[in-house]
Amino acid sequence: MTLIQSHRSLTASISETSTLPPAIYERLLLTHATSIEFLRQFYTAFNSGDPQRVTEIESLSGSLVNATARITAIAKDAEAERNGIIERLGREAKEMARLKGEGSKVRKINLDAVQGGGEVVRELMQPILDGLLRAGETYRRAVVEQSRDGGGGTPQPV
Repeated sequence: MTLIQSHRSLTASISETSTLPPAIYERLLLTHATSIEFLRQFYTAFNSGDPQRVTEIESLSGSLVNATARITAIAKDAEAERNGIIERLGREAKEMARLKGEGSKVRKINLDAVQGGGEVVRELMQPILDGLLRAGETYRRAVVEQSRDGGGGTPQPV
């Protein structure tokens, strides 16, 4: 069973209750799984202390930054979809008022009823974002300490 299939089987019940559109949720699942894998690989290499893994660790630290950027992009896309729904509901409300005739009030849209959006993505992914941030900070601290000590090689865990 692949990592993605395994992750899907563990999180299948979440998608049924998620307020995110299916396409956004699928991207989120994939990003979550790959972020976990990048974190696992990063800490395995970082904690090895093997000087021959410096390039790998540098590359993985870049992958951690990219994973954070992907989550941010998904949150922006989810928010754009939510805003599109709000705009559509607004147009529909205005059209209903126009069809009812002059003097009809435009139905007020309950924005809280429009679910999904960037906030939901950030809420779901906050533990991963925290882990990515922590790993990046750990790497940067180790690089600073290593350069301060004048040593080369693999940044050592601090």
